[in-house]
Amino acid sequence: MERPGQLSQKMLRAIDANSNRVSEGIRVVEEVARFVLDEPGVTEGLKSVRHFVRQATQQLGGSVAALTGARDSDADVGKPLSTSDSSDRRDAVGLVSANMRRAEEGLRVLEEMSALLDVELSNGFKQRRFELYSLEKEIVACLGRQTGR
Repeated sequence: MERPGQLSQKMLRAIDANSNRVSEGIRVVEEVARFVLDEPGVTEGLKSVRHFVRQATQQLGGSVAALTGARDSDADVGKPLSTSDSSDRRDAVGLVSANMRRAEEGLRVLEEMSALLDVELSNGFKQRRFELYSLEKEIVACLGRQTGR
């Protein structure tokens, strides 16, 4: 049973998984913004969100060791399930959209879970989720201009 102000190992495990999900998704898009689009402002915006997520989840979990200690990849019941549809990734827009959805969904999970302990952190995750919505729109528009779509 969780006490107020504490998270169970299983909640820490979910926070760790979603922190990784967000960071990985953003990193893919960050590389598109950096190397495909040569967009320093967008790249920096994505990097800023990614760094906030890492710092905030460490704060939420107490430490990197607590988060990774809660990790149990081998016993993850979701591991054999695959929902990835590679047909969404036929071009850079599909790649960006799939990874931004991944990051946005992970941020929503972090937002909800962190609300149990720290409303300020929860609001920070929400703010970053909305930043990603705007960055996604900007990146897709840039890719469209680049490809003439």
